[in-house]
Amino acid sequence: MTTSDVLPSRLERAKFALLDFVRKQSHGRVGLVTFAGSAFLQCPLTFDYDAFGETLLSVDEKTMPIPGTDIGRALNERIGAMAGRARTRAAAIN
Repeated sequence: MTTSDVLPSRLERAKFALLDFVRKQSHGRVGLVTFAGSAFLQCPLTFDYDAFGETLLSVDEKTMPIPGTDIGRALNERIGAMAGRARTRAAAIN
């Protein structure tokens, strides 16, 4: 994600794309799970889009210290972070 084949980097472009997506949707809760070789809940589900944005912008390669691409852990972390009915909906999408 730190490769600069896309400027300024893949990670920065992904963050900009996520911010743009969240701003356009502007309804419902958002949360953030970062992952590489492991997964971390960076921002629990919230209606506070500013807090989400600040958390997202603070993510860098040091946030994810274990190299890899363990998307399964990220999905499990996401499901664990959701509660009640939302968890059922997320499980149905997978």
